[in-house]
Amino acid sequence: MVAARKKRRAHRNPGLTRISGVKQRRRRLGIKTNLPRWVAYLKGNRLSPVAWVTVLADTQREGLRRCRGLTRLRRSYRHWVTILLLPFVGLSYLLVELSRSKLSLLLVLISLLWFTVVARYCASQLSLVKPPGSQIPLQRFRLPNALTLGRLLLLPLMATGILVKDQNPDLALIWFHFFLALAATDVLDGFLARRLGLCTDWGRMADHTTDVLFGAMTALALWLAGALPSWFCFLVLLRFALPPLGGSWLYLREVDQRIEPTIIGKATVLALAALGGAFLYPRLLPKVELVRSVLLDFTAAMVLLNIAYLFFKAHKLTHAQNGEGPTILS
Repeated sequence: MVAARKKRRAHRNPGLTRISGVKQRRRRLGIKTNLPRWVAYLKGNRLSPVAWVTVLADTQREGLRRCRGLTRLRRSYRHWVTILLLPFVGLSYLLVELSRSKLSLLLVLISLLWFTVVARYCASQLSLVKPPGSQIPLQRFRLPNALTLGRLLLLPLMATGILVKDQNPDLALIWFHFFLALAATDVLDGFLARRLGLCTDWGRMADHTTDVLFGAMTALALWLAGALPSWFCFLVLLRFALPPLGGSWLYLREVDQRIEPTIIGKATVLALAALGGAFLYPRLLPKVELVRSVLLDFTAAMVLLNIAYLFFKAHKLTHAQNGEGPTILS
């Protein structure tokens, strides 16, 4: 009976069978063990969208298997997702009610889809909610990780408000404070994690991913709203695309490395947040244009410096790898 069920599941999704094999051995395999197989599968299918979806589904399935037995942690995670759903619903209602446009309603529905999919995927990676170097996950999903999760789930809603904020002065004021609150959590989650001794592998990876998405979505939304020039938007997107692309390139060249946030990267994200807040400010004061111009030049300089630093680190890694252990690409 069990063999027949496995055979039917393999027939429904042959892509997962090609990755994991027909005889799926129930061993606790980590990402380092599965990653070469996923990369080989992507290469064999020429990085097609179907292959990417198949690999993501396989990572989720593997993560859910590793989460078995973490009942209290999963229950705590669901409580935090329910709490984060309340501001999402309230802000979505204000956005649709104050803007009164079909575009805002469509973007809110897309944001809801993002909320559902990302919350589901993060739930499958709860086995990473453990201190660095430990193999035992925490019993509860704590506040620092919840702040990172909230910023990740609410990012599309923030970008939606930037696009339609000019349709109502009250909406512009609300979204100005909402944007500042999301930017503040970028500093607060790391501070609380270090202060309370709650640093986790999940928080480290989710914080880096959220920083990339926050910067890219902010720049893209402000550019679409006509607040930022095209060249600046291109620079920001290039800066936030370099770490994942550079890390993948180094991995394919078999260079031992890992990507971690650095001070210059955090400073770039904070400068971009300050620039976004200046452009979202709903009032036009006498010197506000001068402040925006200065912040734009300063943020552009920070982005260029960050891009140069990333290229320097990648060049140093490819020419100085001599078996001394993992090297950090920041």
